[in-house]
Amino acid sequence: MGYTNSPLVDCVKMSPNHSGKRTHRIDRITPHCVVGQCSAERIGDCFPAGREASCNYGIGYDGRVCLIVDEANRSWCTSSNANDQRAITIECASDSTHPYAFKDACYKKLVKLCIDICQRNGIKKMLWINNKEKALNYEPKAGEGIFTVHRWYANKSCPGDWMYNRMGQLCDEVNAGLNGCSYNPSEQGTVVNYQAKVIADDGLNCRDEPNGTILMAYPNGAILTITQEKNGWGFTGAGWVSLQWVEKISDNIMQEDDDMDLAKFKEFWNQMRKELQDNDSSAYSKAAREWATSTGLIAGNGTQINGEPNYMWADILTREQFVTVLYRFAQMMGKA
Repeated sequence: MGYTNSPLVDCVKMSPNHSGKRTHRIDRITPHCVVGQCSAERIGDCFPAGREASCNYGIGYDGRVCLIVDEANRSWCTSSNANDQRAITIECASDSTHPYAFKDACYKKLVKLCIDICQRNGIKKMLWINNKEKALNYEPKAGEGIFTVHRWYANKSCPGDWMYNRMGQLCDEVNAGLNGCSYNPSEQGTVVNYQAKVIADDGLNCRDEPNGTILMAYPNGAILTITQEKNGWGFTGAGWVSLQWVEKISDNIMQEDDDMDLAKFKEFWNQMRKELQDNDSSAYSKAAREWATSTGLIAGNGTQINGEPNYMWADILTREQFVTVLYRFAQMMGKA
């Protein structure tokens, strides 16, 4: 069949890393996490010749889309030839730490891009089967497609727990768009970052979405990291818990130091160096210190209050100083 690329593309950074024309029709979509809040262009720059990796599309933190490998070609993205021959692979900007959350603009564009991919490739319904064996053994019928994830093929957390726990939501929103409903992305909640303790004697249920299916239960006293809040619910990385049964204990977000600027940093840096600029050093280096000064390998820098040379034993060594020491040593050995 003839393949086309998405009209949603904002920039093009073609990678040579692909296997040429795919050997299977497109009936899978595989979202990935980049592990960094990158721009679309930066994602495209990640796959130069020799990298042995690529993807069909990259979505930046702001929702802009980069075309990297034509849809007609099999990308090198999911550690699986069988998957990538039939999948459109999409690298999405994400946080660099667990649970690797996407920004709202990136997620919304992922939904729109998936709808567009399906419409252009004859897919009328997408499926999400939250079971590796069942999903990979399922052969989509005509007009069907299936979502897959990288963690099913390699020892990776990709696409991250944030996206993995939303795969069902992604599937529902894509199908709504395919059924002619206007896509109205659900609110992703308010981004937060704090620790909280479970205060429920019988434990606290963790659900796939607020008021959704129970995934697991946290014991009383468990410490959770809450990264999103929505309508009285908090996201833990594994799922959603009722904030009624947790107690906030600390903020994880570092506060910006408004008092620090470049001038003050230089002042503190120079103060620290002055504290290091003395002739004290550990006993184990005494012999080496005496040899270095007696031979002239270390010439010192200025003088102390008593007039003796200041050898600045504990000071930081610059590259220039390091090369100078090496040069002096080479001269002593008759090599320079």
